[in-house]
Amino acid sequence: MGKLTFTLGLGLCLGFAGSIHAQTTLPYSQAFDNEAGFKTFTVIDGNNDGTTWAYDDWNYQAACNRNSSAGSDDWLVSPVFHLTKGTQYELKFSVKTVQDGTTEHFLVKLGTSKTDTTAFTQTVLANGTADNTYSAKSYTATFTVAAEGDYYIGFHYLTGKQTYSS
Repeated sequence: MGKLTFTLGLGLCLGFAGSIHAQTTLPYSQAFDNEAGFKTFTVIDGNNDGTTWAYDDWNYQAACNRNSSAGSDDWLVSPVFHLTKGTQYELKFSVKTVQDGTTEHFLVKLGTSKTDTTAFTQTVLANGTADNTYSAKSYTATFTVAAEGDYYIGFHYLTGKQTYSS
């Protein structure tokens, strides 16, 4: 089984602790313990609101915030992996939120382009959430691919616009 490991951070903090095999050698692990690791990923600000994924050097994680005028549509795309048809792959990662009173939403998709979000056609994890406990929530997802080839893993942050409560 191929393994992927990551620790991410969103306004919700995704911790990617996963492994996988591919162009980038498998098993693969990325703890985001420095900015160089984050820079191996591609960031897509899907709604062009200027609020998207960035490296959080205080907490050593990939983090994505949201703003008060638009819901999130932000992608963090992994390096490329060469995957083989018929092989079962396992992705492990953790997420947390640092915003009181919010549940963050995301999904994980597999695609064939690091810049075209329409190429992310295979859902690896639907309906991912993190709540406001400040504790990391771990996820494990297994998947296969229909054809051998080069693939990217996209973490799609989908939480609605920022709201403040008194």
